[in-house]
Amino acid sequence: MYDKGNRDEFFKVTSKMWTSNEETVRKLEFELQVYFCIYNIHPNLKKQHTMDHASSVAFKKYLDTKAADLALSKEELSLFAMPYMLKPQ
Repeated sequence: MYDKGNRDEFFKVTSKMWTSNEETVRKLEFELQVYFCIYNIHPNLKKQHTMDHASSVAFKKYLDTKAADLALSKEELSLFAMPYMLKPQ
């Protein structure tokens, strides 16, 4: 799932394990959302030259529904623009 870029299947399985709303868990989920968003354009994979539309939409939805408070961190703030760029690399 993870190594194949299958976001839906991965989160379907792992969401059952993440019952906590701790900051560490939320940051891990954010980093995983970023990973799946850029999976197709990752330099080591070179599957596509632009981000996958479905991945971009899923990441936007995640940002709108679950990650608003993470925008307060400088580290994560720049990643909030990523789904709006065609070639974020």
